Amino acid sequence: MNRQDAKTAKRTQRSSGISFLRISKNRWLTALPAIAVILAATLGSASDLEDILARKGKTRLLPGNHVELLLDGPESFERRLELIRSAEHHLLISSFIWRRDDFGLRMLDAVAEQIRTVAADGGHLEVMVILDDGTPHASDDFWSSVRKRLRSIGAEVRYFNPPRWGLVPIYSARLHDKVLIADGRSAILGGRNYSDHYFVDSGHTVWLDGDILIDGPAVEDLQMHWLKSWTVLGHLRSLKRFLAPPEKILGQIRSFWQTGIFPDGTSPLETFADRAWFPHHDQTGDKEAAILYDNPLVWDHAPTVDVVIALVDGARTEVDFVTPFPNFPPRLIAALRTAVKRGVHVRVLTNSETRAVRGGVHWRALLPAILTLGDAGVEVWGWSAGDGDPEAAEGLRLCDPPRQPFTGLHAKLFQVDGRVGIVTASNFNIRSTWYNTEAGVLVASTTAANTIHSLVDRLTGAIPLTFECRDGLAFTLGEPSLLFDTDRRDKIRQELGDSAAKIERYGPAF
Repeated sequence: MNRQDAKTAKRTQRSSGISFLRISKNRWLTALPAIAVILAATLGSASDLEDILARKGKTRLLPGNHVELLLDGPESFERRLELIRSAEHHLLISSFIWRRDDFGLRMLDAVAEQIRTVAADGGHLEVMVILDDGTPHASDDFWSSVRKRLRSIGAEVRYFNPPRWGLVPIYSARLHDKVLIADGRSAILGGRNYSDHYFVDSGHTVWLDGDILIDGPAVEDLQMHWLKSWTVLGHLRSLKRFLAPPEKILGQIRSFWQTGIFPDGTSPLETFADRAWFPHHDQTGDKEAAILYDNPLVWDHAPTVDVVIALVDGARTEVDFVTPFPNFPPRLIAALRTAVKRGVHVRVLTNSETRAVRGGVHWRALLPAILTLGDAGVEVWGWSAGDGDPEAAEGLRLCDPPRQPFTGLHAKLFQVDGRVGIVTASNFNIRSTWYNTEAGVLVASTTAANTIHSLVDRLTGAIPLTFECRDGLAFTLGEPSLLFDTDRRDKIRQELGDSAAKIERYGPAF
């Protein structure tokens, strides 16, 4: 749209608004109730959400998508296998962790088998993989068998912001998104890495996690982000990385992200400019969805967190978070504090000390956030899985491993007012805001939002939490989470003793 067309559109919009309000004095009072209803209906409407997504999220809301929330681990894994088996042209995969365990190897086997199947039919399946590099979780597995196996089956592998020639990475950035895209049509993304803990294993460590399957026009946006990231990583592999100041390299990356062209005039994205990579999407779904994508090499802070803060600022009744690491940035905590003051019911579900992901120091790192949020009036709940309850322990023991209750939370979910839901890899926290790549989906849907709300209800004990176990047994877990109320927060401070001031000093500041 050119400047003149934009002005014309604005004049049309203004004139239509004026004509709507042309009501005679005699009818003004009788028309007020109807006007109030119309205005109330437009507040928080799709246009407001579109504005938030454009300004804060660097993204757009697209109609016609089919989406499914995948909260069950085994089901989420099977849907990944289905997606891999459906691919005929390309598979794009990124993951923070890909371990050489049961589920990690099964993913590798599925990709290898699909490459062979497509080749047997005379085709070629392009498989491109981005892995994080330099994380302590990854080194033994990525750099030995997983990387070698991927390359041996014909996949091309690139690392995000890797060290070179023994030097540390130039930028303090880390890949944390988990994305699987098949043929530019369908994708699964969310919180699960490729390892047993995120689905289910034969032991006792099972994490509740959350993914989302999306099929429709929004997949094109996700794939474009992914391919831009892939191209940037190719750019960072060259010697040019060490021949220019980091600020200049970042400037080149950000210019490319906006225009698709590097300063030297080259555009590697041209390779993907055809229908084989970006097929036409029939809008067969009924959901409006937007891709939320964060990359610290491109933006100074995460668009996802900016969108969440804007949604919290506009919340009217309720806000729900699920995250294992709720050490939110100060701006988000301030928004939550303000929301509570105006009567919004805010809940944050995380882990208790006994269920903290990776435990120990990670639990203590959460204490400033738990204390700060609780003091601000936010309901902070810690998943405890029936600790100290003999009946609960017996129930947990009786359940089959494929359906045993999880022992920790790893999901990253958000919903506001029962109208918008987000499933993402982002923990909405300080690390996610400034240092991580993240990928997620916002769905403007009461179904998605209410599914997340209902999950929080069950996990906080507002409604019974029942597990289906072996031999037709069912197990209901009473009081699955503990509330960090005033007494419990005071007890935490007392237990911390002299270290409380130090811990709070490193917590969120205003």
